[in-house]
Amino acid sequence: MLDIDFDDFKFSIEPLSRQTEGAGGRYMDWLSLEIKVKENEFNGRVRWLVMPAEILDFKEKLSRVYESLISGEKNIKPIELSGVESNFSLVISIANAWGHLFAQYTLKDSPDGPTLQGSFGLDQSYLPQWIGDLNDLLDFRG
Repeated sequence: MLDIDFDDFKFSIEPLSRQTEGAGGRYMDWLSLEIKVKENEFNGRVRWLVMPAEILDFKEKLSRVYESLISGEKNIKPIELSGVESNFSLVISIANAWGHLFAQYTLKDSPDGPTLQGSFGLDQSYLPQWIGDLNDLLDFRG
């Protein structure tokens, strides 16, 4: 589970199940995740079907962002966790040269349903744990 727990803000991605057809591969391997956001009294939750390949792509980009930050790189492009199923997206961009990050999320119950959008800040010290948590999601067999 990927989890952020600040005083007034909580964000989590929890695996619920995994369905693999045949030998797996793209479009044959799906994770069902529950995404939860709570900020003070405002909260939202959505289930998201995502291919492990989409999580792996984001994890690799996040690893490159972290390596770039610790090596002093300043011109880092935003990265996005999203998928074929549009119920959730998370865009992470660099807020400043000291390694602070800005994350924007979108949760949608259905393609034409209500949308919950928000943002939060964090620093690069969270990234190694996130990368490990993404590995755990990829290993989930549920």
